[in-house]
Order: sequence, then C-alpha cells, then structure tokens
Amino acid sequence: MSAETSGILSSFSMPKGQMTKEQRQRWKPYAELLSGNMTEKHYKLICELHADLYAHKYHEPCTCSPKRIKEWIYQINKIYGV
Repeated sequence: MSAETSGILSSFSMPKGQMTKEQRQRWKPYAELLSGNMTEKHYKLICELHADLYAHKYHEPCTCSPKRIKEWIYQINKIYGV
C-alpha cells in the first residue's frame, strides 16, 4: 500500500481508469461529500462504484467506522476528477 498526500491509503488497482458517463452523472451530486450524514442510497452507490472502478467484489464496509468508506470516496473522487 502507498500513502497518498491526503493521508488516505490507496490499496486498490484501477483497471478502468475512468468513469462511464452514467457513473459520472450518478456521482456528481455526491462528489464533494466527505463528512456529515450519508444516506443509504449514497452509501450503496459508493460501494457499487468502487467495486466496478477498482474491479473487486461488491462489499459494504462496516458503518461503525467511517475510515474505509472515506477512503473509497477519496478514490472515486480521484477518478471523477475532484
């Protein structure tokens, strides 16, 4: 694993390297969200997009600690271009 300058670890490969137009449209309203309350719909979108973009099995991390989901948001935003 390598540390990003933001302090978030990046441990997934990025085989696709870009989002589809449909994925970009779905992600756009959430692109800036890094804190605060998250809806179940947003949580599932993060899990779905991350699994597709980083080529891993769909997985919903435990919501008891936001560390993993914040990493995923950062990684999705990195592809999105935020």
